[in-house]
Amino acid sequence: DSILAVIGDNKGLPEGFELAAAIAYSAYPELKDVSIDMVLTQKGAPMESNFDIGSMILPGKKNRKYKILLNNAPKTYFDPILLRNLPFDAQVGILAHELGHVVYYHKLNL
Repeated sequence: DSILAVIGDNKGLPEGFELAAAIAYSAYPELKDVSIDMVLTQKGAPMESNFDIGSMILPGKKNRKYKILLNNAPKTYFDPILLRNLPFDAQVGILAHELGHVVYYHKLNL
């Protein structure tokens, strides 16, 4: 509960990777009030950070929403580097890396 207070209540935690994601979020206190969702998908790149295009219509950075897509498809070419196959510390590191992209995106203007 205490780590959730640090990261904010507008964060999506991917099922099965909640603790790793919460620790990664805690490395970026500047993202506490930023809406971010980490979503497990069945397709696409192993990991991908992006923004919700609809949230860019409203003025102000406080309205922006970001999404981190995490491929979790069974038996894929990327299987060796997917989160589920990595040690816990690597999971935290990769999620923190993706959050670093969000920090960068959030500093940009339209």
